[in-house]
Amino acid sequence: MTQPVSDTGQQYDDAPEVVPGSGPEVAYDRAGMYLIQPDRENYPELHAPSAESKSGAHIAEQKIPSGGRWWKRRRVWIIIAGILLAVIALVVGLVVGLKSASHNTPEADDADVDPASLCNGAVCPQVVAAAAFREELHIFIRSSNGNIQHRSGNGSSFDYSSWEDLFKTGTLTQPAAMAWKPDGKDRLDVFALSSQDRTIYGLHFQDGNWSGWEEIASGADSQPVLCKVADNRIDMWTTDLESHNITQNEWIIEKNSFWSTSDGNGKFRTGNTGPARSAPGIVCRDYNITQDIAWYNRDSGSLRYRFYTDDDGWSKSRDIGGHFIGDPALVSFVNYPQRLDFFGVGEDHQVYHFSRTGDEDSELEALGGDVTSTPAVVSPSKGVMDAVALGRDGRIKHMHYNGSAWADEWEDLGVSASAAPQVVTFNGWVVLIALGKNEVRYASWESGVESSWADLVKFKPLPGVTPSLDFFQEEL
Repeated sequence: MTQPVSDTGQQYDDAPEVVPGSGPEVAYDRAGMYLIQPDRENYPELHAPSAESKSGAHIAEQKIPSGGRWWKRRRVWIIIAGILLAVIALVVGLVVGLKSASHNTPEADDADVDPASLCNGAVCPQVVAAAAFREELHIFIRSSNGNIQHRSGNGSSFDYSSWEDLFKTGTLTQPAAMAWKPDGKDRLDVFALSSQDRTIYGLHFQDGNWSGWEEIASGADSQPVLCKVADNRIDMWTTDLESHNITQNEWIIEKNSFWSTSDGNGKFRTGNTGPARSAPGIVCRDYNITQDIAWYNRDSGSLRYRFYTDDDGWSKSRDIGGHFIGDPALVSFVNYPQRLDFFGVGEDHQVYHFSRTGDEDSELEALGGDVTSTPAVVSPSKGVMDAVALGRDGRIKHMHYNGSAWADEWEDLGVSASAAPQVVTFNGWVVLIALGKNEVRYASWESGVESSWADLVKFKPLPGVTPSLDFFQEEL
């Protein structure tokens, strides 16, 4: 999608578990305590006295020399000491194991995440929209009642804000958000697809107030995707409900005007991309290529790509290959506008990648993984990238690129989620956002070039809203 410039403890059976041995038998009772069970055959001195011995008969014959009795007692104490050492070792091991697992173990409310139910077995789309506006990071999600919810923070924390209900019901897709400057005034826009006639609605924040929701256009078959071409222009892309072609509309706002489509008939303008099975991935960049678009062919699932320049217009569509599911992620960063990167999930649930630097294209390469969400990607410094995705085991995974090579494998960040994670950089901070079954959580840390994130991720809850886990998917 467009990027905006168990811990399972050891369990015991109810019956004691006997550890065989030639010495005293060791067992656990139901409370997990060690018990000493005498071996009556090999250690008669530990038996209860017989009736004959009680009567005093043959006491002389049964008397054990003092030296032998001492040795027997010594063996017993050695065995007991060994058992106590084993108990201490077990306790220490459990404590260390629990401490080690405490960072990588999902919280209790995530422990019941069923990986098989994640996004109904399909690839989870990106469901968290983020936009930088007036020195704050604004995030938007769809709540369980279908409304769009909004919250803001400074990158390091969201503690001083609370969730704001923007009251748009009946939405089908995750929101899309973009900050821009029409007429030189800061403005923040939010859009979502409604179930009514597959209509996209939008509202904006400007001069300290939210507008009402406005109807943009109908006939969309995917979530809206936004691209800021210039400070006074953003484009909206989606997939057409009838032809399944990718549609583009140029939204150039005039003073005191409302949003309207470029062809003026309330419908999105259909392009000539051919039928798509995905939402488009769009990038606008400050380069001789001003717009890039990627999508998946509806029939074959192969990756298609084209670009736009002011001098030559749109290039021919190029078939990159592959067999993809879900939506593409297309990214370029202000610290390196000459470079474009694509990330997508193949039918084998591996992540695939290709890049374009200047006029040079790389080959499509497999980055491995076993994921079930569209990756989200950030660039903490020029040429360096970090991608996150939801694994099919329900845990968030991370992959690092150091500028010349990708890490050997995906890193498990030690936290469960129920939807695609989002990651952004803002104001010198990396912000990772995840949806659980009943809450939204985030982790933030100062941006750097660390190859491992596991020790940096310390999630905090953003209470006050229950996120929707119903995700819109195009029907093929």
